[in-house]
Amino acid sequence: MVGVSASETRSATWRGWTLGLGLVVLQCILLPQLDLMLSRTVLTNSLFPASSVLYVFLLVLGINAALAAFRTQFGLTRQDLIMVFCMTMLTNAIPGCGFMAFWVPTVVAGKFYATAENNWAVFLQHVPPEWTMTDTETSRPIEQFYMGLQPMPETFAGRMQAIPWRAWIGPFGVWVIAILMLFGMMFAICGLLRRQWAEHERLTFPLAQLPEDLVSGIDASHPRPFFKDKMAWWGIGLVLALYSLNHLAVFYPQIPQIELQGGIDKYLTERPWNSLLPVWTSIFISIVGLSYLLSLEVSFSVWFYFWVHKLICFILVGMGMADSGWYWWGDGPGYKSIFRSQGTGALLMLVLLGFWMARRELKRSLWQALGLQETDGKDEEASPRALWSMLIVCFFGSVAWLVYFGVNVLYAVPLVVLLMMILTGLTRLLCEGGLFFMQFYEFPARLLQTAVPPSALGAETFVRISIWDRVMVADWFRVAFMPVVMNSLHLATRTGLKRRSVMLGMGAAVFVALFVSFGSVLYLGYSEGAAAKMQWYFKDEWFLHKPKTYQVQQIEAYEKKLAQTDGPLAAEDIPEIARRDWILIVGEFFGAGFLLLSVWLRSYVFWFPHPIGYVMWMANYPHYQVWFSFFIGWMLKAAILKYGGSRAYLRARRFFIGLVVGEALGVILWKVVFWLTSETSGFAMLPG
Repeated sequence: MVGVSASETRSATWRGWTLGLGLVVLQCILLPQLDLMLSRTVLTNSLFPASSVLYVFLLVLGINAALAAFRTQFGLTRQDLIMVFCMTMLTNAIPGCGFMAFWVPTVVAGKFYATAENNWAVFLQHVPPEWTMTDTETSRPIEQFYMGLQPMPETFAGRMQAIPWRAWIGPFGVWVIAILMLFGMMFAICGLLRRQWAEHERLTFPLAQLPEDLVSGIDASHPRPFFKDKMAWWGIGLVLALYSLNHLAVFYPQIPQIELQGGIDKYLTERPWNSLLPVWTSIFISIVGLSYLLSLEVSFSVWFYFWVHKLICFILVGMGMADSGWYWWGDGPGYKSIFRSQGTGALLMLVLLGFWMARRELKRSLWQALGLQETDGKDEEASPRALWSMLIVCFFGSVAWLVYFGVNVLYAVPLVVLLMMILTGLTRLLCEGGLFFMQFYEFPARLLQTAVPPSALGAETFVRISIWDRVMVADWFRVAFMPVVMNSLHLATRTGLKRRSVMLGMGAAVFVALFVSFGSVLYLGYSEGAAAKMQWYFKDEWFLHKPKTYQVQQIEAYEKKLAQTDGPLAAEDIPEIARRDWILIVGEFFGAGFLLLSVWLRSYVFWFPHPIGYVMWMANYPHYQVWFSFFIGWMLKAAILKYGGSRAYLRARRFFIGLVVGEALGVILWKVVFWLTSETSGFAMLPG
C-alpha cells in the first residue's frame, strides 16, 4: 500500500473498539496459561505480534466476511482492524514477560524463598513496605500464591472468593501509578518524533508493513488484496507445513524433523577456532521475512558486525586475553564488557544524534504547544500542547514517585532520563531494522552506577532503584512497549486511522490489560501453585535477590570498614562495590565516538556499513540468535533484485510477508495444541 489521503482518514467504529477491548481481555486471560505454564516458545517474550496477526487473519477471512454478507454496514472497516491490531499488540506482553511475570516475583519472591542460609533478609529490609506484602499468622497471601490455596475450592467462584485480593491491591496500585506514567512518557515521545522518523528520515517500519498489507483491499481499491494473492498463500502454507511436520514429530517420533535451530560450535572445539564460540546458525522464518522488507544496507549490517565481533574475539584470544569466545558472553565486568559497553555507548549516542536531527521538528511542536506558532493542519489529531504536557507531567511524576520512596532527586532524574533514552533507542532499532527481539544489558540503575558506585548510593537507595529497574525493564528490555507505540502511530497514519483515536484506544487497552492481567495471573498462581507449576520467572533468584543481596552485604561491610578506619582506605582495600569500572566507561565513550564516526563517514563514503549491527553489540544473546536469519534474508533479497529486478522484488514481497504471517499462525496453533495436550516440550519457533 502507498498510504491514504486525508479524506480517507477516520476513527474506528464502535465495533473496532468493542472487538479490540474484548480481545485484550481474552488474551490477558489466556496468555498466562500459554506462556507461564508451558516452556519453549513464549508469546510474550519478544515484540513479534503473533496474537495480533491471528486476530486480523480471522477477522478478515471469517467474521468480517460474514458480517459484510449479512449486512454491509456491520462489516469491519480498515480502521477497525488496525485498531484491533494496535490495541492487542501493545498489551500482548502485559500479562507475561512485559509486566506481570516480573512484577509479581520482584515484590514477593524474596520473602517466600528467603532462608537463613541465603540471607536475603539483608536485601529485603530495605524494601519499602508499600511495594510488597507480608505473611502473618492470620493471612498468608505469599505462601498461598506459591503453594496454592489450601484447601483448594472446587469451583471458580470459590477460588475467586478465597484469593486474598486485599493484600495485593495496595502494592499493585503503587506500581500501576509508575507504569502508567511510563506509558504516558512513551506515548508523548512517540507522538513528538513520529513525523521526523516517518516523513523526514523515512524509516521503513517493517513491522507496520505487515498489518498494512493484511488489510489491503478493505474500504479502498487495491490491485491485489493480500488474501487474494497466491504468493502470500504460498508463504503461509510453506511455514504451516514445516511447523506441522516438526511438531507432529513430538507426538510421533518416527516423523523426521527439519532442524531450524543449530550452530557450528561442535566444529570449533580446538584452538584457535574456539575463539569464535558461540556461532549459532538458527533460522527464524519471521526474521527472514521481515528482513526482506529492510534496505539491504541495514540487513547487511546486522550480520557483518556479527563477524567483526568474532574477528576481534579471534584476535584477543590469540593475544591471551581469554581462553575462548565464551569469555565475552553475558554481562560481566571489566574486560568482559568491552563489546557490550561499545554497543551501549553507541545506542545512547544514536538517541542523542536522533534528537539533534529532530531539533527543528521538536522546536516547531514546542512553539505550537506554547502558542507561539500556528499549527500547519497536519498535527490536529495529536495536539503538540497535549503531547508536551503529557511528557512533562509524566516525567516529573516518575521522578516524584522515586523521590517519595526515598531515592535522592539527583539520582531519580538521571534514572528516568536514561530509561527513556534506552527506550527511544530500542524503538529506533525496531522501526529501522525490524529487530523485534532485542535486549539491553545496562539497566538505567547500572548505567547510573558507572558514575556513582553502589557504595556511594548506600544500601537503601541501591535496593530501591534495583527493584524499580527490574519492574520497569522486565527482562532486559526484550518486550519494551515504546517501539509498539511508534509502529502503531505510523501504521495508523498509513491506513487512515486517526492518531488521536489510536492513542485513546491503546491507552484504554493498557488500562484494561493491567487490571485483567492482575486478576488472571493471581488466579493462576493461587489455583496451580506458582512454585510448582509456573515458569522460572516466579523465583527471580538469579537476576535480583541473589546477586543484589551479595552486593548489599558488600556495601554494608564497606561502610562498616570506613567507620572503623581513620582516614581514607588504601587502594588495595577498596572493594569492587566502591570502584568505577573504567573499562566499561571507556568502552561506552569509544562506542559513542565510533557511531558518530560511522554516521560522518556514511555521508562521504557510500559503501561504509550502516551502524545498526554495531549497536547490537549492546547485548550479544539476541545478536547471536538472529544474525544468520538476517544473512539469509539479505542474500535472498540481493539475489532477487540482481537477477529479477524491481518487478520480481515486488512480486516476491507478498511471499515473504506470507512467511511472517505463517509463522504467527503456526506459533499460536501449536501453542494451543500443546496446552490442550499438556505437552511441555515442543519445538522452538521464535527467538528468545
